[in-house]
Amino acid sequence: MVAACHSAAPAPALPVQVDGERIAFPAGSRQAEVLVSAPVAAAQATTIGVPGRLAWDDTRTARVFAAMGGQVAKIEAQPGDVVQAGQTLARIASPSFGEAQSERVRAEADLRQAGMQRRRARELHAAGVVATKDLEDSEAAYAHAQAEYARTQARAKLYGGGNGVDQDFPLRAPIAGVVVERRITPGQEVSPEQAQGDGPALFTISDPSRLWLLLDLPESAAGSVQAGRDVWFAVQGGDGSRIQATIEHVDDFVDADTRSVHLRASIDNAARTLKAGMYVHAEIASPARPGFDVPNAAVLLVDGRRVVFVDEGSGRYRRQDVRAAEVGGSRMHVDSGLADGERVVVGGALYLQQLIAAQAPR
Repeated sequence: MVAACHSAAPAPALPVQVDGERIAFPAGSRQAEVLVSAPVAAAQATTIGVPGRLAWDDTRTARVFAAMGGQVAKIEAQPGDVVQAGQTLARIASPSFGEAQSERVRAEADLRQAGMQRRRARELHAAGVVATKDLEDSEAAYAHAQAEYARTQARAKLYGGGNGVDQDFPLRAPIAGVVVERRITPGQEVSPEQAQGDGPALFTISDPSRLWLLLDLPESAAGSVQAGRDVWFAVQGGDGSRIQATIEHVDDFVDADTRSVHLRASIDNAARTLKAGMYVHAEIASPARPGFDVPNAAVLLVDGRRVVFVDEGSGRYRRQDVRAAEVGGSRMHVDSGLADGERVVVGGALYLQQLIAAQAPR
């Protein structure tokens, strides 16, 4: 009975050993049971899903505003009309244009008057009646009148209109194309200041057979997509059919508001089934890169460094610096710091980091 009362007590658990970047658990440690490890997997090709929309091709689009203020008197083009460059879209009763017309008429009259005075001064100077200075003054006045006439003629050529003063300002198409939008009504007051705000253009002329696909790539995937990459998209609310395009441009900056990088592709819309303003969901194929894919939980950010814990077997673990980036799907791509065949801790990595942090000098 005395022997039974003094049976041997269980041996105390051995402590966890922490040595710099390495951790060793004693055999049979219950603390190590919370740790889950998995072999690193070679990186696979991935697909990045991004939102986007369809828009007019800006290289084939002109947004028309009024260069002269006034009241819309007549509209001569409707949505769907095919127009040529220089064709009149609307007419505006514009006092400002009337002033420009009157300037041209005055400049023409002043040039005629200056020409006659110059001829008279030349004749009188040749006869010795007027001094050389008077001739030079007439020559200078004529040169000034010529310059003013040239200026008013160039302005008239730019804005159009007849030779008289009728205040009839023609709003013309700057390019050939199709009138795809019209935001102008008879009697509406228009002004050049409208072009400086966020308001819609009076007319939009474009080529609907070509559209732009505009995509917003998340900042985390900015380095994984380059121009020339294929993209597939489907219109939201459509029949689910996918259309292929090729990325033509990747912005060199991140949008400060959306934290995304803008991508652009051109779309052949000869059938006119797609419409500008449609929202789409796109997928961009990203080929496999050298390196390994690991779960997000395996990578920790410690003092600005990304680290993983490598399972060396027999309860031994090593903290390893890696170079990693998000690839989506709760995975991270590691292209430096791991080797083929290694295992990393995918569950409990934070616990291992706490053990190392507890041993750090304070």
